[in-house]
Amino acid sequence: MAWADALVAVSAATGTKLMEHYERTATVARNGVDPSVFYPRRQSEIDDLKARCHVELPYVLLVGPRLGYKNGDVVQRAFYQARARELHLFIVGGGPPSQREREILGGPHFNASWSWARFLNDADLATAYSGAVALAYASRDEGFGLPVLEALACGCPVVAAAIPAAAELLGDLVRPHCAPAAKPCAAALVDPDRATAVWHALRALLALSHDAPRLAAARRRLVARAAAFAGNWDVSAGVLAGALVGDL
Repeated sequence: MAWADALVAVSAATGTKLMEHYERTATVARNGVDPSVFYPRRQSEIDDLKARCHVELPYVLLVGPRLGYKNGDVVQRAFYQARARELHLFIVGGGPPSQREREILGGPHFNASWSWARFLNDADLATAYSGAVALAYASRDEGFGLPVLEALACGCPVVAAAIPAAAELLGDLVRPHCAPAAKPCAAALVDPDRATAVWHALRALLALSHDAPRLAAARRRLVARAAAFAGNWDVSAGVLAGALVGDL
């Protein structure tokens, strides 16, 4: 870091960390999203994906690595502790569920409804986001949090750990900036150590999914937030190129 001609960070949250540790300012070139791939999909596409993946209930999406600081087990514990009969946990990628994960989801007193897909291509992943009650993203530390941005672009509500990168991404989608009526809350930041808090947030978004007018308004805000926050990858590349050329 000390010898670098320029520092580039994928988020202001990461830039702040660089300043704290190295006392150097970084240019922020946020990750982008491809709007030709990640956009709200039709209900027929969602129904087809659910049939192919054997998902029958309304579902919460858990995408990517889950172990260690990624903290996927807090979502699994939320399902188990709440005896979540009305929701399915759809796990995508991140490797096969471990024995510990299977024990949480199929504990001694309740078997949660869940499934795991080894891989979804980008189109199917966008469809999975589009049909989800919410993306659950409980990671304790992130430089950016790309699945959150992809979810927003597809109009998917989000429950994320209350960390700087997630707060930066979600912005005015979370309380106190949203309200039940005029600006429905379609995202929540929660304590990543509290499975109960995760469940309460998911339950609120399940209720939102049953209110078609409010859900439609919320989805519009989610998509608009993705576009306004980061734009596409060309925008990211332009900022990066400017930072590099400016320091030659």
